[in-house]
Amino acid sequence: MSSQPPVFGVPIIDVHAHVAKFGRYRTVGLAGFWSRLTAVELVRHMRRRGVRVAVLMPVASIDNLEDEGFYIPTSCVLEVCELFPELFVPFCWFEPWRPDLLGEIERHVRELGCRGVGEVKCRVRVDHPVLRRVYDLCARLEVPVLLHIDNRYNYDIRAFERVAKEHSSTTFIAHGPGWWREISADADPSYWESREVPPADISYPKGRVEPGGYVERILGECDNVYADLSAYSGYNALARDLENARRFVREHHRRLLYGSDAIDYFAPRCDLLRLLADLGVEEGVLADVLWRNAAEILGLRGLI
Repeated sequence: MSSQPPVFGVPIIDVHAHVAKFGRYRTVGLAGFWSRLTAVELVRHMRRRGVRVAVLMPVASIDNLEDEGFYIPTSCVLEVCELFPELFVPFCWFEPWRPDLLGEIERHVRELGCRGVGEVKCRVRVDHPVLRRVYDLCARLEVPVLLHIDNRYNYDIRAFERVAKEHSSTTFIAHGPGWWREISADADPSYWESREVPPADISYPKGRVEPGGYVERILGECDNVYADLSAYSGYNALARDLENARRFVREHHRRLLYGSDAIDYFAPRCDLLRLLADLGVEEGVLADVLWRNAAEILGLRGLI
């Protein structure tokens, strides 16, 4: 792949961005390498990549801090967005067990300009009662909720299918290795039975995709679910089978969202923009994935 990003001629929206070092907050431990991505460095990277606007999300759970050494609260996200208001839109999230969780979410959406909730990443099933209350609130506030889904966080895929149908007024954005491995109908269901970190080849399977997996079924049956292509999980879901990727993007382009999660910053060979360009799909299909869908669900049409 070329080191230069493709030029699409559309205002790209990245629905999944983080900063990992700002003020007194910085990643430590296992995620220490993330600290290279300061706010200024993220802005530079966006300009190099042709990204017009990015959704900036906190990483604000004690679970994630313990696992990865990553903690960036919503207050930090809001400070960065105030510095670069033309480049970032904020999401909010908080420690899920705090008694004022719903009130804080509502205040940040109604009063402080947050356009969604996320990244939600908790070591519970995706249908946990606390999360269900969050989904109901998001429906009432008319903002999306972005979920990281894997075998340890917000598990499992069958529960998510039920949640999406039972909370049909909520707009979900699904992301993560657990979600994207289910692009193939032959994904091993035993993945969801363990709470241990699985080997990479289990989280990120390679080879031909068998159409008709949970991802396609959910996107086909639940018009309130969108799929975030960010991180290595999203990139791998397409790159592992380019023929299927071309078909998948064409068939589900109204439900796909471009996101990076900084994968192209830390691993430039995983260039999702280049991969999308090389699929050779129609310009209108790419426009939906790169900006139109995100602008619609985030209320950004007037700002782009």
